[in-house]
Amino acid sequence: RRVFDATGHQAAIFVNDRLDIAADLGLHFHMGQSDGDIKEARQRLGRDSMIGLSISNSEQLRLEMREPTADVLGLSPIWSTPTKTDTDPPLELQGAEQIVRETAGRAKTVAIGGINAVNAPWVIDTGVDGICVVSAIMSSPDPLASAEQLMSYWRVR
Repeated sequence: RRVFDATGHQAAIFVNDRLDIAADLGLHFHMGQSDGDIKEARQRLGRDSMIGLSISNSEQLRLEMREPTADVLGLSPIWSTPTKTDTDPPLELQGAEQIVRETAGRAKTVAIGGINAVNAPWVIDTGVDGICVVSAIMSSPDPLASAEQLMSYWRVR
């Protein structure tokens, strides 16, 4: 479920959109707004697994905060990304900052979409609790070094 770097920092591993795989492997799960019923996912995964929910605007946030169901809110997408093309319009840094402010500390937030080693510090500065990446690691010639570099940004925070 968690990967640790040499300093003991950890990263949680989430399966995106595939509840069956997350349940079979005992991993955390992330879902979009139209990817099914989050209450069903909670029932299937139990309380030991974290569930993430994509949030792309203030209205989605308001609906989730009325009756919170997710453990973590995925602010998505920050920027357009070739990894996932069926997304809402990008939030960009200003939109991410706004949603983080609107949570008023009542929810954990992670940013996803178009984040890489160059722009990750700017995203972290929006106040999110974490970042999610795919291409920044998977398309790297040295995935381990890329993951360690991204995790290192949190050491100075």
